[in-house]
Amino acid sequence: MGLQYHNYQLSMVQSENRTLGSMALVGGCICWLARYIIEAKIDTRYPLKYTTNAFMSLFGAILSAILTLSVDRKPSYWALKGHMELITIIYSVSSLLHCF
Repeated sequence: MGLQYHNYQLSMVQSENRTLGSMALVGGCICWLARYIIEAKIDTRYPLKYTTNAFMSLFGAILSAILTLSVDRKPSYWALKGHMELITIIYSVSSLLHCF
C-alpha cells in the first residue's frame, strides 16, 4: 500500500511539473514574440538597431533579476560556483558594452 501511494504521489508531481513547464514554455514563446514585435516597431523609428537590442536585453535582465529575487531570496543561489559562470558574465557585459 505504501509503495503504491508513493508512486501515485510521484506521478502527480511529475504531471504538475509537466503542466507548469508547458505553461512556462508557452509564456516564454509569447514573451519572445512580443519582444520581436516591439523591437520591429522601434527599429522603424530609431536608427541605431544595436542600441535598441542592448536596451531590450538590459531590461530583460533586470526583469529576470526581479523575478528571481521574488522567488528565491537565498544568497547561495546568486553565488558564482565556477569559472565558466564568471566567464559567461564577463562576456555578456563586454558584449553589452560593445553595442554602445
